[in-house]
Amino acid sequence: MEENRWRVMLEELGLNQRELAESIGIDRGYFSRIVNGKSRATARICVLAEQVHGVRREWLMGGEGPMRAADALTADQRRLLALVEDLSEEEARAALAFLRYLREERGE
Repeated sequence: MEENRWRVMLEELGLNQRELAESIGIDRGYFSRIVNGKSRATARICVLAEQVHGVRREWLMGGEGPMRAADALTADQRRLLALVEDLSEEEARAALAFLRYLREERGE
């Protein structure tokens, strides 16, 4: 059942319903109804989950294939992206400069 896949996804990602709903930009109440089997996720929501969390939409919608693509982001990478969304423009520039510095230190 679809709602069970959403619960598996939440557990795998280490997120609660509120965090996942916010991360893909949907209403928490609507997401709760999806997880509890009272509503079905639209293709758009499955695509958002795939783009943000690397969980394949085919798996979410029909249970086909593996849950995650081989090149999915790690949990730490997802957390970093979520933090970046909340930065001001000035903070984002400073973070970008710091990340560039880290890459240079590693010789990339």
